[in-house]
Amino acid sequence: MNIHKQRVLFILPELSGLGGMELENLGFIAAVKDQPSLEVSVLNFYANPNFFNNLGFKSLQLSFFELVRLFFSIRFLKIYIKSGFKMRQSMANLALNFPEVIGLFLEKAIRDCSICFAGIRPGNLLHFIHDLAVKNQKPIAYHEISKFNFKHYSFFQKVNSYGTFLISGYEKKEDLLKFFPNSKFLEIRQWIYDDQDAFLNVPSPKKERLNFGSVSRLDFGKNIDTVFRAVSLLKKQKENLKFILFGDGPELPKLQKLAKELDIEPNVEFRGAIKFEDRSKVFSEIDVFIMSSSFEGGPLSILEAMASARPIISTNVGDVRNRIVSGITGYILDSIEDYNELAQKMSFYIYNPELINLQGQQSRRRFLNEFDQDKNKTIFLNTLNKLISC
Repeated sequence: MNIHKQRVLFILPELSGLGGMELENLGFIAAVKDQPSLEVSVLNFYANPNFFNNLGFKSLQLSFFELVRLFFSIRFLKIYIKSGFKMRQSMANLALNFPEVIGLFLEKAIRDCSICFAGIRPGNLLHFIHDLAVKNQKPIAYHEISKFNFKHYSFFQKVNSYGTFLISGYEKKEDLLKFFPNSKFLEIRQWIYDDQDAFLNVPSPKKERLNFGSVSRLDFGKNIDTVFRAVSLLKKQKENLKFILFGDGPELPKLQKLAKELDIEPNVEFRGAIKFEDRSKVFSEIDVFIMSSSFEGGPLSILEAMASARPIISTNVGDVRNRIVSGITGYILDSIEDYNELAQKMSFYIYNPELINLQGQQSRRRFLNEFDQDKNKTIFLNTLNKLISC
Protein backbone atom coordinates (compact mmCIF):
# COMPACT_ATOMS: atom_id res chain seq x y z
CA MET A 1 0.00 0.00 0.00
CA ASN A 2 1.38 3.40 -0.99
CA ILE A 3 1.68 5.89 1.85
CA HIS A 4 1.17 9.54 0.97
CA LYS A 5 4.21 11.30 2.37
CA GLN A 6 4.31 14.83 3.71
CA ARG A 7 7.40 16.72 2.58
CA VAL A 8 9.39 18.76 5.10
CA LEU A 9 11.50 21.43 3.42
CA PHE A 10 14.60 22.38 5.44
CA ILE A 11 16.10 25.78 4.64
CA LEU A 12 19.86 25.31 5.14
CA PRO A 13 21.64 27.07 2.28
CA GLU A 14 25.17 27.12 3.68
CA LEU A 15 25.40 23.99 5.80
CA SER A 16 29.10 23.29 5.41
CA GLY A 17 30.57 22.05 8.68
CA LEU A 18 29.79 20.14 11.83
CA GLY A 19 29.47 22.72 14.57
CA GLY A 20 26.62 22.76 17.06
CA MET A 21 24.10 24.45 14.76
CA GLU A 22 24.97 22.12 11.88
CA LEU A 23 24.71 19.01 14.04
CA GLU A 24 21.38 20.18 15.38
CA ASN A 25 19.90 20.70 11.92
CA LEU A 26 21.31 17.42 10.63
CA GLY A 27 19.69 15.72 13.61
CA PHE A 28 16.33 17.26 12.78
CA ILE A 29 16.67 16.09 9.18
CA ALA A 30 17.67 12.56 10.22
CA ALA A 31 14.69 12.36 12.57
CA VAL A 32 12.31 13.15 9.71
CA LYS A 33 14.10 10.87 7.25
CA ASP A 34 13.38 7.81 9.39
CA GLN A 35 9.61 8.39 9.37
CA PRO A 36 7.56 6.49 6.75
CA SER A 37 4.94 9.25 6.54
CA LEU A 38 7.46 12.07 6.04
CA GLU A 39 10.09 12.83 3.47
CA VAL A 40 12.99 15.26 3.47
CA SER A 41 13.74 18.05 1.08
CA VAL A 42 16.81 20.22 1.80
CA LEU A 43 17.64 23.61 0.33
CA ASN A 44 21.44 23.64 0.44
CA PHE A 45 24.08 24.90 -1.97
CA TYR A 46 27.32 24.89 -0.01
CA ALA A 47 27.97 21.31 1.07
CA ASN A 48 29.40 18.74 -1.30
CA PRO A 49 26.46 16.60 -2.54
CA ASN A 50 28.18 13.51 -1.15
CA PHE A 51 27.87 15.07 2.31
CA PHE A 52 24.11 14.56 2.09
CA ASN A 53 24.17 11.39 -0.01
CA ASN A 54 26.19 9.65 2.70
CA LEU A 55 23.45 10.57 5.16
CA GLY A 56 20.77 9.07 2.94
CA PHE A 57 19.13 12.13 1.41
CA LYS A 58 19.78 14.73 -1.27
CA SER A 59 19.64 18.49 -1.42
CA LEU A 60 17.50 20.30 -4.00
CA GLN A 61 19.28 21.04 -7.26
CA LEU A 62 18.57 23.59 -9.96
CA SER A 63 17.64 22.03 -13.28
CA PHE A 64 19.89 22.43 -16.33
CA PHE A 65 17.67 25.17 -17.74
CA GLU A 66 17.57 26.99 -14.40
CA LEU A 67 21.38 26.90 -14.25
CA VAL A 68 21.66 28.23 -17.79
CA ARG A 69 19.29 31.07 -16.90
CA LEU A 70 21.32 31.74 -13.77
CA PHE A 71 24.51 32.25 -15.78
CA PHE A 72 22.81 35.10 -17.62
CA SER A 73 22.27 36.90 -14.31
CA ILE A 74 24.72 39.77 -13.80
CA ARG A 75 24.25 39.48 -10.05
CA PHE A 76 25.30 35.83 -10.00
CA LEU A 77 28.23 36.34 -12.38
CA LYS A 78 29.67 39.08 -10.15
CA ILE A 79 29.48 36.77 -7.11
CA TYR A 80 30.85 33.81 -9.08
CA ILE A 81 33.88 35.72 -10.38
CA LYS A 82 34.58 37.32 -6.99
CA SER A 83 34.55 33.87 -5.31
CA GLY A 84 37.23 32.59 -7.68
CA PHE A 85 34.70 30.53 -9.67
CA LYS A 86 33.53 28.47 -6.67
CA MET A 87 30.07 27.32 -7.67
CA ARG A 88 28.66 26.03 -4.35
CA GLN A 89 29.98 28.99 -2.38
CA SER A 90 28.53 31.39 -4.97
CA MET A 91 25.12 29.70 -4.87
CA ALA A 92 24.99 29.89 -1.06
CA ASN A 93 25.97 33.57 -1.17
CA LEU A 94 23.35 34.30 -3.82
CA ALA A 95 20.58 32.44 -1.97
CA LEU A 96 21.33 34.14 1.34
CA ASN A 97 21.67 37.68 0.05
CA PHE A 98 19.82 37.90 -3.29
CA PRO A 99 17.19 35.12 -3.22
CA GLU A 100 15.00 36.91 -5.75
CA VAL A 101 17.47 35.88 -8.49
CA ILE A 102 16.36 32.26 -8.01
CA GLY A 103 12.84 33.21 -7.01
CA LEU A 104 11.06 30.80 -9.38
CA PHE A 105 13.16 27.88 -8.12
CA LEU A 106 12.45 28.80 -4.49
CA GLU A 107 8.73 29.23 -5.11
CA LYS A 108 8.51 25.76 -6.66
CA ALA A 109 10.29 24.32 -3.61
CA ILE A 110 7.75 25.99 -1.32
CA ARG A 111 4.75 24.87 -3.42
CA ASP A 112 5.98 21.26 -3.35
CA CYS A 113 6.42 21.05 0.43
CA SER A 114 3.95 20.35 3.24
CA ILE A 115 5.81 22.48 5.77
CA CYS A 116 8.85 24.74 5.62
CA PHE A 117 11.38 24.53 8.47
CA ALA A 118 14.14 27.09 9.02
CA GLY A 119 16.90 26.85 11.61
CA ILE A 120 19.38 29.50 10.48
CA ARG A 121 20.00 33.16 11.32
CA PRO A 122 17.40 35.49 9.78
CA GLY A 123 18.38 37.42 6.67
CA ASN A 124 17.21 38.22 3.15
CA LEU A 125 16.61 34.56 2.32
CA LEU A 126 14.30 33.89 5.26
CA HIS A 127 12.33 37.07 4.58
CA PHE A 128 11.89 35.90 0.97
CA ILE A 129 10.98 32.33 1.98
CA HIS A 130 8.46 33.60 4.51
CA ASP A 131 6.78 35.75 1.86
CA LEU A 132 6.55 32.71 -0.43
CA ALA A 133 5.08 30.59 2.37
CA VAL A 134 2.40 33.22 2.96
CA LYS A 135 1.69 33.51 -0.77
CA ASN A 136 1.33 29.73 -1.16
CA GLN A 137 -0.39 29.21 2.20
CA LYS A 138 2.24 26.78 3.46
CA PRO A 139 2.95 26.43 7.19
CA ILE A 140 6.36 27.73 8.22
CA ALA A 141 8.21 26.89 11.44
CA TYR A 142 11.21 28.85 12.64
CA HIS A 143 13.59 27.43 15.23
CA GLU A 144 15.42 30.24 16.97
CA ILE A 145 19.05 29.10 17.20
CA SER A 146 20.36 31.65 19.67
CA LYS A 147 19.42 34.51 21.94
CA PHE A 148 17.00 37.03 20.41
CA ASN A 149 18.84 39.66 18.39
CA PHE A 150 16.99 42.94 17.97
CA LYS A 151 18.42 43.51 14.48
CA HIS A 152 16.22 40.63 13.28
CA TYR A 153 13.07 42.12 14.81
CA SER A 154 11.33 42.57 11.44
CA PHE A 155 11.65 38.85 10.65
CA PHE A 156 10.29 37.91 14.06
CA GLN A 157 7.35 40.20 13.34
CA LYS A 158 6.68 38.24 10.16
CA VAL A 159 6.73 34.87 11.94
CA ASN A 160 4.58 36.34 14.69
CA SER A 161 1.91 37.28 12.11
CA TYR A 162 2.18 34.08 10.07
CA GLY A 163 4.11 31.05 11.28
CA THR A 164 5.16 29.17 14.39
CA PHE A 165 8.23 29.61 16.57
CA LEU A 166 9.93 26.42 17.78
CA ILE A 167 11.64 27.16 21.09
CA SER A 168 14.25 24.90 22.71
CA GLY A 169 15.48 26.88 25.71
CA TYR A 170 14.50 29.09 28.64
CA GLU A 171 16.37 32.16 27.43
CA LYS A 172 14.82 31.95 23.97
CA LYS A 173 11.34 31.58 25.44
CA GLU A 174 11.82 34.55 27.76
CA ASP A 175 13.02 36.72 24.87
CA LEU A 176 10.12 35.69 22.66
CA LEU A 177 7.47 36.37 25.30
CA LYS A 178 9.09 39.71 26.13
CA PHE A 179 8.82 41.04 22.58
CA PHE A 180 5.89 38.96 21.26
CA PRO A 181 3.75 37.92 24.25
CA ASN A 182 0.92 36.58 22.06
CA SER A 183 3.10 34.67 19.60
CA LYS A 184 2.35 31.13 18.48
CA PHE A 185 5.13 28.83 19.65
CA LEU A 186 5.77 25.19 20.46
CA GLU A 187 8.52 23.89 22.71
CA ILE A 188 11.03 21.29 21.59
CA ARG A 189 14.31 20.11 23.12
CA GLN A 190 17.81 19.50 21.91
CA TRP A 191 19.46 16.11 21.96
CA ILE A 192 22.85 14.68 21.00
CA TYR A 193 22.46 14.35 17.25
CA ASP A 194 25.36 12.14 16.23
CA ASP A 195 26.11 9.20 18.57
CA GLN A 196 24.58 9.43 22.03
CA ASP A 197 25.89 6.00 23.09
CA ALA A 198 29.49 7.06 22.46
CA PHE A 199 29.15 9.79 25.09
CA LEU A 200 27.29 7.55 27.53
CA ASN A 201 30.22 5.10 27.33
CA VAL A 202 32.98 7.63 28.05
CA PRO A 203 35.02 6.16 30.97
CA SER A 204 35.06 7.78 34.41
CA PRO A 205 37.70 10.43 35.14
CA LYS A 206 41.07 9.18 36.41
CA LYS A 207 41.56 9.82 40.12
CA GLU A 208 45.24 10.77 39.82
CA ARG A 209 44.62 13.89 37.70
CA LEU A 210 42.43 16.98 37.42
CA ASN A 211 41.94 18.33 33.92
CA PHE A 212 39.55 21.16 33.29
CA GLY A 213 38.56 21.49 29.65
CA SER A 214 36.37 23.01 27.00
CA VAL A 215 35.23 22.12 23.47
CA SER A 216 34.41 25.18 21.42
CA ARG A 217 34.84 27.03 18.18
CA LEU A 218 37.11 29.93 19.15
CA ASP A 219 34.87 32.79 18.08
CA PHE A 220 33.97 36.13 19.57
CA GLY A 221 31.71 35.59 22.57
CA LYS A 222 33.20 32.28 23.71
CA ASN A 223 34.97 34.24 26.45
CA ILE A 224 37.88 31.82 26.87
CA ASP A 225 40.09 34.68 28.12
CA THR A 226 38.09 34.64 31.38
CA VAL A 227 39.05 30.97 31.85
CA PHE A 228 42.70 31.81 31.24
CA ARG A 229 42.61 34.54 33.89
CA ALA A 230 41.03 32.11 36.37
CA VAL A 231 43.79 29.58 35.61
CA SER A 232 46.38 32.32 36.15
CA LEU A 233 44.86 33.25 39.51
CA LEU A 234 44.85 29.63 40.69
CA LYS A 235 48.43 29.18 39.53
CA LYS A 236 49.50 32.19 41.63
CA GLN A 237 47.84 30.41 44.56
CA LYS A 238 50.20 27.48 43.89
CA GLU A 239 47.45 25.21 42.61
CA ASN A 240 48.47 22.47 40.18
CA LEU A 241 45.96 22.27 37.34
CA LYS A 242 45.61 21.89 33.59
CA PHE A 243 43.11 23.37 31.15
CA ILE A 244 42.69 21.60 27.80
CA LEU A 245 41.12 23.60 24.99
CA PHE A 246 39.72 21.69 22.01
CA GLY A 247 38.80 23.88 19.08
CA ASP A 248 39.96 26.33 16.46
CA GLY A 249 38.84 29.69 15.15
CA PRO A 250 39.71 33.35 14.67
CA GLU A 251 40.36 33.98 18.38
CA LEU A 252 43.13 31.35 18.61
CA PRO A 253 46.15 33.68 18.00
CA LYS A 254 44.89 36.13 20.60
CA LEU A 255 44.40 33.34 23.14
CA GLN A 256 47.86 31.92 22.51
CA LYS A 257 49.33 35.37 23.09
CA LEU A 258 47.30 35.81 26.29
CA ALA A 259 48.46 32.44 27.66
CA LYS A 260 52.05 33.61 27.20
CA GLU A 261 51.39 37.00 28.81
CA LEU A 262 49.74 35.35 31.83
CA ASP A 263 52.58 32.82 32.13
CA ILE A 264 50.18 29.86 31.99
CA GLU A 265 51.55 28.14 28.89
CA PRO A 266 52.56 25.04 30.94
CA ASN A 267 49.00 24.88 32.31
CA VAL A 268 47.11 25.25 29.01
CA GLU A 269 46.99 22.79 26.12
CA PHE A 270 45.74 23.96 22.73
CA ARG A 271 44.51 20.82 20.97
CA GLY A 272 43.04 22.46 17.87
CA ALA A 273 40.01 21.33 15.88
CA ILE A 274 38.69 17.84 16.43
CA LYS A 275 37.20 15.40 13.96
CA PHE A 276 33.46 14.87 13.98
CA GLU A 277 33.84 11.22 14.96
CA ASP A 278 36.22 12.09 17.83
CA ARG A 279 33.92 14.44 19.75
CA SER A 280 33.13 11.87 22.43
CA LYS A 281 36.78 10.87 22.85
CA VAL A 282 37.86 14.31 24.04
CA PHE A 283 35.72 13.94 27.17
CA SER A 284 37.95 11.06 28.26
CA GLU A 285 40.63 13.70 28.82
CA ILE A 286 38.39 16.24 30.55
CA ASP A 287 37.40 15.79 34.19
CA VAL A 288 35.46 19.04 34.70
CA PHE A 289 33.89 20.80 31.72
CA ILE A 290 33.88 24.62 31.49
CA MET A 291 31.58 26.62 29.22
CA SER A 292 32.36 30.35 29.38
CA SER A 293 30.30 31.84 26.52
CA SER A 294 28.55 35.18 26.77
CA PHE A 295 25.69 33.89 24.57
CA GLU A 296 24.58 30.46 23.34
CA GLY A 297 21.53 28.74 21.92
CA GLY A 298 21.89 25.50 23.90
CA PRO A 299 24.67 24.66 23.79
CA LEU A 300 25.16 21.14 22.48
CA SER A 301 28.54 20.78 24.23
CA ILE A 302 26.78 20.97 27.60
CA LEU A 303 24.66 17.95 26.67
CA GLU A 304 27.76 16.07 25.55
CA ALA A 305 29.44 16.77 28.89
CA MET A 306 26.32 15.67 30.77
CA ALA A 307 26.09 12.40 28.84
CA SER A 308 29.81 11.84 29.47
CA ALA A 309 29.16 12.12 33.24
CA ARG A 310 31.21 15.27 33.71
CA PRO A 311 30.38 18.05 36.15
CA ILE A 312 30.05 21.42 34.43
CA ILE A 313 30.89 25.01 35.33
CA SER A 314 29.01 27.35 33.01
CA THR A 315 27.87 30.90 32.47
CA ASN A 316 24.12 31.42 32.72
CA VAL A 317 23.27 31.60 29.02
CA GLY A 318 21.07 29.70 26.58
CA ASP A 319 19.31 26.75 28.19
CA VAL A 320 21.95 26.24 30.91
CA ARG A 321 19.40 26.74 33.70
CA ASN A 322 17.54 23.68 32.44
CA ARG A 323 20.70 21.60 32.21
CA ILE A 324 22.84 22.32 35.26
CA VAL A 325 21.60 22.13 38.85
CA SER A 326 24.07 24.33 40.70
CA GLY A 327 25.80 22.44 43.51
CA ILE A 328 24.37 19.11 42.27
CA THR A 329 25.63 18.59 38.71
CA GLY A 330 28.07 21.50 38.57
CA TYR A 331 27.89 25.25 39.04
CA ILE A 332 26.20 28.12 37.19
CA LEU A 333 28.20 31.34 37.35
CA ASP A 334 26.56 34.61 38.36
CA SER A 335 28.86 36.64 36.12
CA ILE A 336 30.07 36.14 32.55
CA GLU A 337 33.44 37.83 33.03
CA ASP A 338 34.30 37.48 36.74
CA TYR A 339 37.34 35.21 36.68
CA ASN A 340 37.54 35.32 40.49
CA GLU A 341 34.15 33.60 40.69
CA LEU A 342 35.20 31.04 38.10
CA ALA A 343 38.46 30.35 39.95
CA GLN A 344 36.49 29.81 43.16
CA LYS A 345 34.21 27.25 41.49
CA MET A 346 37.23 25.47 39.96
CA SER A 347 38.86 25.31 43.39
CA PHE A 348 35.86 23.36 44.73
CA TYR A 349 37.02 20.42 42.61
CA ILE A 350 40.69 20.94 43.44
CA TYR A 351 40.00 20.67 47.19
CA ASN A 352 37.13 18.18 46.89
CA PRO A 353 38.04 15.77 44.06
CA GLU A 354 35.29 13.37 45.14
CA LEU A 355 32.81 15.90 43.73
CA ILE A 356 33.94 15.07 40.20
CA ASN A 357 32.44 11.58 40.05
CA LEU A 358 29.54 12.42 42.36
CA GLN A 359 28.33 15.43 40.36
CA GLY A 360 29.26 13.77 37.08
CA GLN A 361 26.94 10.83 37.71
CA GLN A 362 24.15 13.21 38.68
CA SER A 363 24.81 15.11 35.46
CA ARG A 364 24.43 11.94 33.39
CA ARG A 365 21.22 10.98 35.17
CA ARG A 366 19.76 14.39 34.42
CA PHE A 367 20.75 14.02 30.77
CA LEU A 368 18.98 10.66 30.45
CA ASN A 369 15.88 12.00 32.14
CA GLU A 370 15.58 15.26 30.21
CA PHE A 371 17.56 15.03 26.98
CA ASP A 372 17.51 11.41 25.84
CA GLN A 373 17.67 11.16 22.06
CA ASP A 374 14.56 9.02 21.56
CA LYS A 375 12.37 11.15 23.84
CA ASN A 376 13.31 14.48 22.33
CA LYS A 377 13.26 13.20 18.76
CA THR A 378 9.67 12.11 19.37
CA ILE A 379 8.79 15.57 20.72
CA PHE A 380 10.20 17.17 17.57
CA LEU A 381 8.37 14.81 15.19
CA ASN A 382 5.07 15.23 17.05
CA THR A 383 5.51 18.99 16.74
CA LEU A 384 6.04 18.81 12.97
CA ASN A 385 3.07 16.51 12.48
CA LYS A 386 0.90 18.82 14.55
CA LEU A 387 1.83 21.79 12.39
CA ILE A 388 1.29 19.86 9.15
CA SER A 389 -2.19 18.75 10.21
CA CYS A 390 -3.31 22.24 11.32
